[in-house]
Amino acid sequence: MNAGISIPHIPPGTHPVERNQVLLLTPAINGLLNTLKIWLEGRLPGGLIYGVPRVGKTRAIRYLIRENELYSEFVPYISVTMRKIEPSTPRAFWAHLASQLKYPIEKGTTQNLWERVYLKLTETALNDNKDGLVLFINDAQKLTEHQYELLHDLHNILDDQNIYACFVLVGQTQLLNIRNGFKAVGMSEIVGRFMSVDYCMRGITNLEELSFVLEGYDENSEFPKESKCSYSQYFFPEIYQCGWRLANEASILWQAFERVHQESRMACKLEIPLQYVVHAINYGLCRNSCRDSSFPGFSLALWKQAILNAGYASAGSFLIAPEEVG
Repeated sequence: MNAGISIPHIPPGTHPVERNQVLLLTPAINGLLNTLKIWLEGRLPGGLIYGVPRVGKTRAIRYLIRENELYSEFVPYISVTMRKIEPSTPRAFWAHLASQLKYPIEKGTTQNLWERVYLKLTETALNDNKDGLVLFINDAQKLTEHQYELLHDLHNILDDQNIYACFVLVGQTQLLNIRNGFKAVGMSEIVGRFMSVDYCMRGITNLEELSFVLEGYDENSEFPKESKCSYSQYFFPEIYQCGWRLANEASILWQAFERVHQESRMACKLEIPLQYVVHAINYGLCRNSCRDSSFPGFSLALWKQAILNAGYASAGSFLIAPEEVG
């Protein structure tokens, strides 16, 4: 390594790229951020975020929560994840939410557990003189009809206390079927409260969107904090110093995805879920990293191997776009 190149020394295996913990802005996340701002400006009580598996819904929520914590003028964001709850009783439901919100649940009646959830949300909303909150409910397609009603009651009580709450249901495309089912049986209060607006999380659909993601590794990333060392700079310091950028690889990486898509005989259109894009990029950086200027550059073969390693070719039915879901 040239003496003029300074790269932070960190323990092996701790970089976000090595740990597959990359959280960067993408076109879909940017669209979600703008949509959520509109919802909050309109004081909407809730909405849907849906998409096929691996498209980046959970990654998007983590990104939004992290970024929101940097800007105190926004209402606080909280995230919980649902699961199939057995037995399906109100006590079990409130116990699960209390656990997700980091409240102890060793003992307590249904009322006790409900109060813990209510108090946690109230305390969060009123912290630093905020008057509201956003609650992301991941895997919301696992909620039962009665659990939706319990959430509706909770929302009503918060509203009665003049606490603005936006409950955002996050899940797979089954949420659209659930909404249609609620409409069919006249559950207009649930639909109107939490499902009147929606945002579809999409995969990467073109070269420009892929370039946007790659540029994040070059310009909008840093590790360790305040090191001013971007992700791509860390893994290829010498060629980065000479002007190379990961964004330069966009065209050949897109071509590699097209080849794998065709060779795997995928029936769906080319719309790559974010997980496969990020994992392919991370694999490419880690596997081909060299701390000198001898790296010849990424070839089509290297990127294809990275894509195959990310599991894209075996994704199968997960790659069906929302409008194709029957």
